[in-house]
Amino acid sequence: MLWVAVSQAQVTVSESFTGTSASGWVFGGSPTSTNPYLTAGVVPGDTVGNGWLRLTENTNNQSTFALWDNAIFSVNAQIQIELEYAFYNGSGADGITFFLVDGSVNASTFEPGAFGGSLGYAQKDATAAPPSGVAGMDGGYLGFGLDNFGNFSNPTEGRVGGPGSRPNAVAVRGPESSNFAYIGGATLNAYGQMDFPTSTTRPDQTGVDYRSFRMTLDANNQLTVEMKFGASSSFVTVFTADLSTYDRPETFKIGFTAATGGSTEIHEIRNVAVTMTPWQPTAFEWDNGAGTATWGATPGAANNNWYHAESGSNNETPSVNADILFGNKPSTDQTVTLDSTNRKVNSITFDAGINYTINGTGSLVMGDTGVVGLPSINVNDYNGEQAQHHLNLPITLAETLTINNYSFSTLCLNGAITTGGNDIKVHGTGATNFNADINGSGNLIKDGSGIVTINSDNSNGGTPWTGAVTINGGMVVVTTDGALGTTASGTTVNDGGV
Repeated sequence: MLWVAVSQAQVTVSESFTGTSASGWVFGGSPTSTNPYLTAGVVPGDTVGNGWLRLTENTNNQSTFALWDNAIFSVNAQIQIELEYAFYNGSGADGITFFLVDGSVNASTFEPGAFGGSLGYAQKDATAAPPSGVAGMDGGYLGFGLDNFGNFSNPTEGRVGGPGSRPNAVAVRGPESSNFAYIGGATLNAYGQMDFPTSTTRPDQTGVDYRSFRMTLDANNQLTVEMKFGASSSFVTVFTADLSTYDRPETFKIGFTAATGGSTEIHEIRNVAVTMTPWQPTAFEWDNGAGTATWGATPGAANNNWYHAESGSNNETPSVNADILFGNKPSTDQTVTLDSTNRKVNSITFDAGINYTINGTGSLVMGDTGVVGLPSINVNDYNGEQAQHHLNLPITLAETLTINNYSFSTLCLNGAITTGGNDIKVHGTGATNFNADINGSGNLIKDGSGIVTINSDNSNGGTPWTGAVTINGGMVVVTTDGALGTTASGTTVNDGGV
């Protein structure tokens, strides 16, 4: 496996699977399955440098996996995978998944989900065909299926949700916490057939039978799936999905599963590249190029304080509902002033060794019900440095707000937060301080090992805080009477919380 640091902000992990070894990968399967193997030097005609990773033979009831046994960053990061695949020589079943699993899983005890239509990711209940009573993937977060036979979309055999059988389709199932519920999918008949079941030899990789796919899960948990049918063709977008309601684990491991059932097929992959980009690549990043503190009054107006990767948006004030990054482009502590009210923002990310203070007479609106996805405030240390960041502006929530602080930096929210009945979810290992009033009926849900400190009396005023507090992990500290609001909705401390 090759790790390539494309830049400080991007890492690419690539494995061709064309040789005789694949460092860092663990291959396995259910007890009755043949484990995946590299075909180079094993399958006639597959010379070293020209092989594949064979995930299944064309035998019945197989459930196998290939796991990259290294955790990669997850939260507030974009993950993109691209690979080539060949499905052939069988009776058209079942398919493969690319999966994301909690980075804490132990490779030595890792097992796939069920065979057949569950594609080695989802479950199969005890009344299904043998071997029955198979659990889904432990720690599974996302299973994206290339489904030849169609049952990954079928709510049968204990699988949860789905429109029914969809042959020649892509489909995605959610995390273990959702019982691997069906999220969405699309048939591919308008573009081409993924597999070649009647072909006894591997499809030609230089012409129209070439197949590949690319999947992008961006930092805001928006999923885009693209497919290529033919070596000279272009990728086409076949499916998109909003996964913003599914909270990510701190880290991921990645891998593939494959399955057969009563029908079979050979499933192979090669030339895998996974690119991980911290933050949202399309974010507006503060670079202080103008040398002033001005955020900007008019979205889209000329403003040399902001950098954008797309030339048409570079040196402009961030657009409405933009993703904002305060990173390491400046070399000294920064004060950024916003004097416009109700500026709509999709996400704000701090990742810097310098301190940021965001203030002014303006205010922020986090989220927009007319835009796909949910808002977030993020503090990362992908730059490998820590600081203290102050967000002094009042914030109004249009949707559920997620705060992710997976860093040693402290996030200080010094402006009043008007929840409007929308929840605040706090994740991570870092410290988050609420230093001004929280108003309205929105709930506070605390996960992760970090510390939340509430320093304001939220029980008085025109709109006191009436939401519930749920502590699933870490600690919530209050420093004044009334910090938890009116307590009308109560406080719940679950195992792992203090």
